[in-house]
Amino acid sequence: YNSPDSWLPFYLPLVVWVSTFLYCYVPSESKRPTFHKWYALHNFHNFGAIALGLLSRYFHNDEVFNERIPILWSIGYFIVDLFECLLRKDGVYALHAVACLALGIFNYTTPICRAL
Repeated sequence: YNSPDSWLPFYLPLVVWVSTFLYCYVPSESKRPTFHKWYALHNFHNFGAIALGLLSRYFHNDEVFNERIPILWSIGYFIVDLFECLLRKDGVYALHAVACLALGIFNYTTPICRAL
């Protein structure tokens, strides 16, 4: 999971975010939250990103805890969030998702950002 060649830090969180998205959009007899108003889910992402980022800074060693893990945690989230914003035709939040995706991708692909 911690290997620089592993795609698990991207795929596993993406499965979580896609699963929650599908949970919200698959018709059901029970009342389900809408994805964009499921505040507990968004807080789970926020606090997860903060915790993973703090762990990355605490260890400050990619052999112990790779900095790409918190970045990929959020990239998967914002991919699903962008898709959901486009479905709802919510331009402002779609712009927010695009900006966050761009920042995450630039941070991931720019070696100087990950070396700080």
